Amino acid sequence: MITAGNVQISTTENLTIRDSKIYIETPFGRNQVTVLPDSAVAKATEITQVVSVELRNEFTGETTKPVYTIKGTKKANILFIIPVTLDITTKVNGDNGSVMSVDKPWWSFLAW
Repeated sequence: MITAGNVQISTTENLTIRDSKIYIETPFGRNQVTVLPDSAVAKATEITQVVSVELRNEFTGETTKPVYTIKGTKKANILFIIPVTLDITTKVNGDNGSVMSVDKPWWSFLAW
């Protein structure tokens, strides 16, 4: 577990912190994680309650990149009547902070 700002992240990867910068070990060397955890969580705009944040390497072709997986929930109502809690998973690129994917239940289009 690592705490950065007000966000606590978990990882199974080897991390190095040097000169206030986070580096993640990959099979191809060391990559710098340029996006801090609190900035990554801020990108997950559909999540209102963060459950967990995990940092890991994700393989894309011949390279790897650091990816934050943010799991959380959001309260909504189906058709403005039935209260539900949506489980949402957002993946944020640790290099540039772009949102890679947002996974929600298939029926989430009915919930506001």
